[in-house]
Amino acid sequence: MTLPRLSVTRPIATIMILIGVLILGTIVYPRMPLNLLPEMNYPMMVVVTQYPEASPVEIENQVTRPMEEVVGTTSNVENITSRSYEEMSMIMVEFSWGTDMDFASLELRERVDMVRDKIPNSVESPQVVKADPSMMPVMFISVGCSREDQNLESLEDLISGPVKNRIERIEGVSSVDLSGDGKRQIRVDLLKDEMKNYNISNEEVTSSLQGQNVNVPGGRLIEDDEELLVRSVAEFEDINDLKNTVVGLNMTENMSNELEQNVLLENTRMNPIYLEDVAEIKDIYQTDSIVRLNGEPALGLIIQKKADANTVQVTRAVDQEIKQLEEEYENISIVPTWNQGSFVEEALGIVRNNAIIGGLLACLVLLTFLRNIRSTLIVAISIPASILATFPLAYFSGLTLNIMTLSGLALGIGMLVDNSVVVLENIYRHIEEGSSVKQSAIKGTEEVAAPIIASTLTTIAVFFPVLLLEDLAGRIFRELSFMVIFSLLLSLLTALTIVPVLATYLIVGDVTKVPTMEGLKETYKKSLALLKIKSKIIITSALVLMVLAGLLVPSLGGEFLPPISRTEFTVNVKLPPGTHIDTTEEVVSDVEEYLDRFSEVDSVYSTIGERAREREGAGYTRREPHRGELMVILSEDIQEELTEKIENEFSDHETASVSVQDIDGDLEMGGSSIEVQLSGPDLDVLKEQSSKIASEIGEIDSLSNISRNIRTPRPEVQVRPDRELSMKKGLSPLALSKYIEMNLTGSTTTYFREDGEEIPINVGYFTDGPESVDELRNLNLPKNKDTQVSAPMDPSKQEEQLLQGVAKLEEGPGPSVINRQDGERYVTITADTEQRDVRGAVSEVQNQIAELDLPDGYRIAYTGAYEDMWSSYRELGTALFLSLLLVYMVMAGQFESLKYPLIIMGSIPFSFVGVILMLALLNDTLNIASLMGAIILSGLVVNNAIVLLDYITRRDDAIEGASLRLRPILMTTITTLLALIPMSLAGGPGSEIQNSLAFSLIGGLISATFLTLFLIPLIYQLVSNKT
Repeated sequence: MTLPRLSVTRPIATIMILIGVLILGTIVYPRMPLNLLPEMNYPMMVVVTQYPEASPVEIENQVTRPMEEVVGTTSNVENITSRSYEEMSMIMVEFSWGTDMDFASLELRERVDMVRDKIPNSVESPQVVKADPSMMPVMFISVGCSREDQNLESLEDLISGPVKNRIERIEGVSSVDLSGDGKRQIRVDLLKDEMKNYNISNEEVTSSLQGQNVNVPGGRLIEDDEELLVRSVAEFEDINDLKNTVVGLNMTENMSNELEQNVLLENTRMNPIYLEDVAEIKDIYQTDSIVRLNGEPALGLIIQKKADANTVQVTRAVDQEIKQLEEEYENISIVPTWNQGSFVEEALGIVRNNAIIGGLLACLVLLTFLRNIRSTLIVAISIPASILATFPLAYFSGLTLNIMTLSGLALGIGMLVDNSVVVLENIYRHIEEGSSVKQSAIKGTEEVAAPIIASTLTTIAVFFPVLLLEDLAGRIFRELSFMVIFSLLLSLLTALTIVPVLATYLIVGDVTKVPTMEGLKETYKKSLALLKIKSKIIITSALVLMVLAGLLVPSLGGEFLPPISRTEFTVNVKLPPGTHIDTTEEVVSDVEEYLDRFSEVDSVYSTIGERAREREGAGYTRREPHRGELMVILSEDIQEELTEKIENEFSDHETASVSVQDIDGDLEMGGSSIEVQLSGPDLDVLKEQSSKIASEIGEIDSLSNISRNIRTPRPEVQVRPDRELSMKKGLSPLALSKYIEMNLTGSTTTYFREDGEEIPINVGYFTDGPESVDELRNLNLPKNKDTQVSAPMDPSKQEEQLLQGVAKLEEGPGPSVINRQDGERYVTITADTEQRDVRGAVSEVQNQIAELDLPDGYRIAYTGAYEDMWSSYRELGTALFLSLLLVYMVMAGQFESLKYPLIIMGSIPFSFVGVILMLALLNDTLNIASLMGAIILSGLVVNNAIVLLDYITRRDDAIEGASLRLRPILMTTITTLLALIPMSLAGGPGSEIQNSLAFSLIGGLISATFLTLFLIPLIYQLVSNKT
């Protein structure tokens, strides 16, 4: 018994199964995780090694090179990129897609352990961490005062304590970083005059503080068979304890003379010198970064989720916690300034709505063709049935709801009705011919079962090669492929079971023929008869059209992904390294004031002195006082216009560089638009040649934000002590460096504990320290002392010894960074494209720098988005070839012929004609979305040809068989096209990917359908010699 017959004879059981599946789908759907894009599981590990006080050259030679040699022997390594900074080596190890990263991590750690004996002993243990773009921040929160009589300092303990801790406890939150906060410290500001007067040295102060602030075990005491622990407790309990710390002993002049004659008597009384006698003690907050929201001071909370956590669930939970916190703490105002979860929900909402609209349009088309509400209702029921049945399969397969999976459903809606339409139309035809409804339902379904199974399998076949792709394009479209496969299999099952059952209940009475359709059918038959006479000329003309369309391909732009429009972006402010944070703040304030002029700017979140987490490495936060970032949130999408205005406004700034870039996120892949990588052995040559390349690229109008990954060296003063002279003065190089540190930034000597918190006690000459290089040269050095007993000294009698007397001070650039890839040094020149595709922009760059004569041993490569684009072209091209092969094999098996499948596949290249013309007409580009559309077309357009040829071969008459399939072909094509139109017109976050995919499919379907209806019958006639 066939499946259609079984379903019709057991209608109650069939309907109960349907209801059960609908209930299961309804339960599962809300439980599916929400993401913007499928989880990528980017195959990269990072090895971070700290080497204190080492320059980049030392780091490169002594750490990075030995590490690279060993790390390169790890299995499945594709690329090794390293950066040698001051005091740190960072090696990015990129593995092949599909690599088991847990095993790769273990193997990499083993390799790193092997190199331990080859690097200096002072190098800290290397850390191996996973670099995952999904671990980027998902929320930025601004916290301010809700009352005017408060200041941020009064709230810092609350924010850094209860507020931060409660958000960190939320499931899925990896970390919460606080920025703009002041770090509390006890500052001991030594007074030079008093230190001289009492003859107290820095070492006496620091050793006294360390020695009198202890809580250490003192051993064990056994008394009466009982063991007691002994502990020495002398910790500072409050600031007064610190002030009353004895740092020396004070004597009279006579006592000093007695001491020199070794005649100090036991009963001689000496006065203690307290810390407050030689220093001012202050409880302060030290701020390294500044955060503002719309120009007002604030604190920033940066929320980072765990790698396997769901973005939307995490951000929803954080939003809920924020509401509770504001209710509990009325004195604070908490404002989420950027929420990636909201971006995801908005994008998914747009796709979901487009899918619903597409389904409604498809039903409207069916009603137009069938002129019967009951018949239309049958297909309309099959759409949600197939979709809801897809969710359990997706859920148990570990898929998430993202723009790719929902696009797969939106795309599938048009295809979902194809099988049901073909079945229903054939049932309809049998009823028109006089058969009973029940017999028509069984016979009509059984008659088309073979061709719709074959057409479904051909569509599914094109997605299997995509599932095998291991690169980034494969990761992006894998879940889309799964969703289409699931939905098509279920739509096939629905068409063979649910549709015939519903037909027996909903189709009643006589069915009248649609006059319009009959007239169209007759016109079609006459047209085929006329074209049959000139079939060779028609086929030749079609081939010429295909060749002409192919000639348009080079003129189409090429890129990895279409440009993504967003309503938020970042303004980067960069001043010369060494610039004080206050100067940077002034420039950022100017940018804030300029942005305030635009009503479309909803909010501006500014961070000064601390860079946001970088995608390189494991996302380390860098403190850079010379840089500022402004996150701009727009109420309307005017990013392109506003970007141009900002860059023009600040292009002539005296010292600052102001540029605009997109906020890093899931849609920003492939690096900068243009990346020109110059490789070679010598750093100086690389700097010189890369400067020439950057200058040449800067002359191209379509490129902006030209930069090199060469860090501007930070100015520094290098103190080079004369070892012999400094030792004669009783100062080793280490002691000298510590004394200089004490005079400039101070030194953390010990800690003051309060309420479980460790507060650093920082000792230094904060008021009397040098404020210029000249003052540093003339810095008075301490005298070497042989006793801890101090006596008052007449400052005029003390012999001065200056820093410049024991050391040379040289001003010059500090160390920068050395970049290497696969063992070779390189410099990357990056640029952003403006209204220009990546392939065309690279072509302009190649022409611009063609005449540059590089020295021997130096070469240029184009990386970033351009490299990803060509990689995706190769991978998707392979997938297309395999798809065509699988489609042919499926059809050859169905028709038991090697000839007929070739006839059907003639519709595929003609679908590409439509793709090319549509992309050219809309000025779209060849990207992974449009190429994916071409792959889908190779399985989609043959469906109509399969059904058409199946009837032609049965009737043994090309014209009659084709005319019988005219209505279902038009119905399935138009329903699919109308289902794609909302996707093609979609706006909002991430819609560009959907647009490009839909444009490709619409153009290909239109051309393929037209050519299928007219060329396939002619080709069949020509091949089979039928007249």
